[in-house]
Amino acid sequence: MSLPPASTPVAPTLEELGQAWGYETVDGVPAEFARRVYHWVEMGGAHSEELLEAFRAVPPGAQPGTEGWSEYWCGLGDAEWDASTDRLDALLRYEVGMFTLPFFAMQPHQLAAYQRHTQRYVELGASFDPPLQVVRIAVEDEEVTGYLRVPQAIGPQRAVLLTGGADGWKAHRSLHATQEAFLRAGWVTLIVDLPGTGESPFPLEPGCQRTLPPILEWLRAREEVDGERVAAHMRSFGGYFAVALAADLNRDALPAIVGVAPPIHHAFHSPPPFLQDRAEWFKTLSLLDQQALHPNPEQPDLLIVQSLPDALCPIEDTYLCTEQGIVMDTLIYAQDFHTAMLNGSEHLAFSIDWLRKRTDRDSVPGSPRLIAQ
Repeated sequence: MSLPPASTPVAPTLEELGQAWGYETVDGVPAEFARRVYHWVEMGGAHSEELLEAFRAVPPGAQPGTEGWSEYWCGLGDAEWDASTDRLDALLRYEVGMFTLPFFAMQPHQLAAYQRHTQRYVELGASFDPPLQVVRIAVEDEEVTGYLRVPQAIGPQRAVLLTGGADGWKAHRSLHATQEAFLRAGWVTLIVDLPGTGESPFPLEPGCQRTLPPILEWLRAREEVDGERVAAHMRSFGGYFAVALAADLNRDALPAIVGVAPPIHHAFHSPPPFLQDRAEWFKTLSLLDQQALHPNPEQPDLLIVQSLPDALCPIEDTYLCTEQGIVMDTLIYAQDFHTAMLNGSEHLAFSIDWLRKRTDRDSVPGSPRLIAQ
């Protein structure tokens, strides 16, 4: 997705990036990846110097999305994978190599990078602690593929459904870091791809949020899971589904949800430049236009994490939710980007603690309400 305009022509160094606001690029890094580099390092634990060196060594003409781009990054991934130095960093090279614009079909070279990335993530997942299990969940007449991890514990545990966004899929570094944080806090984690992304069999279309409740039901029924303490953490385009679920479900089905930077209505009526040729289709996804926003007396507790400014998912969409009767807590960061990326570790820790409190057996639905800014 496109970045907001830079407020200064001087690009910060990686060390300065955590305090920066308004930068458009990092020296030698394509603008689309500038924020991601910081996110991968700050939240995902990637090695910054090696990553920057790799970006700065991209061959001339190998632009993001081209065949040369995928070949270069997959070559780096293969070399690091074979050397067995840091296979998570090798996977990140594949992730960069598969880059495509959100909502666009992959070209063959991007698809090849994606398949290699996914296959090797699953392969590496067998050595994770706890190990990754590939599960198949029946939804309508299809199967949804998920990644399940269950920490060792006595008795049923809390569980969380995790999703990324339009270009953040099951094996991506940011979701891996998110699941690791929840696992350290003692949660069972299940990651799935959203409709229209990754391995999801469902298209992105109005009403596609209907495909998520069966996944939650499957998770609640697992013997390792305390079915009364299941939550969801959904980032970026996933936040769209978080709000839709809050409007439709009750606390018995889903006690608490976190949505990070949700697009709701304004985001779809002011699409980024690369979606101008499909602007009419994009508008159909508006939850307001679908009449999917409404008061829900049994609404799950909802936390929205937002940032100012967010050119992709504007804060006006969060305000709109309250106008339509959606009850929420809010955590808003000033001088940050989409998904409050510069404060990713902080708001993830906040969200995990918020969900823990909201899934306690003695918690009172909807009380107390917290506004954190």
